[in-house]
Amino acid sequence: MFLYLHRILNQYIMGQYFTGVIVKENKTTIIAFVAPNGWRKLTEHSHIGNHFVGTFEKLIHENPQRVVWSGDYADHCKGLKSNLTDRCDKQPEKRVEVEDKTLGLRKTRYILNISKKLFVDKYKVKAGSWGLRYNPLPFLTCDSNGQGGGDYFGADPNNIVGSWCKDYVSVQGTKPKGFTELIFDLDLPN
Repeated sequence: MFLYLHRILNQYIMGQYFTGVIVKENKTTIIAFVAPNGWRKLTEHSHIGNHFVGTFEKLIHENPQRVVWSGDYADHCKGLKSNLTDRCDKQPEKRVEVEDKTLGLRKTRYILNISKKLFVDKYKVKAGSWGLRYNPLPFLTCDSNGQGGGDYFGADPNNIVGSWCKDYVSVQGTKPKGFTELIFDLDLPN
């Protein structure tokens, strides 16, 4: 009972922390990960221009990888007693530090899902009242949204949140040929 109450308390007061992870074909072995050195909740760091997300985009720039934005409240990996975030904590040698210099929007304008032949144009993401535009990458690839404070709880009419989790994803500056455009239509806070 105590563990249940502790988890509920953490979910709604403290929130869930996320790490950007690249995994191997088996979807549980970690190749590399980027954990932010500050804002770790999904809606806190997932805006275009954020250095944490920008550092991760450098890893997948024109380099498709299996991507998951892993939350620390995610279920355990199949057949294991830990989730990807726990596994990252135990493998610090695979950590990529957040960099101040990112590739910029022109080089990362398009987010491609190689597995599903879909793409998102970040230029079409609407800005909120503060002028921030949310980067679709963390929302599309997250594994455990909705389990903690700071997660996305708005409307998702097309069920896109988490729909690219562990798919082959990359970013590039040129519009892909032979792909279908996915409109990032979440009702995100301003």
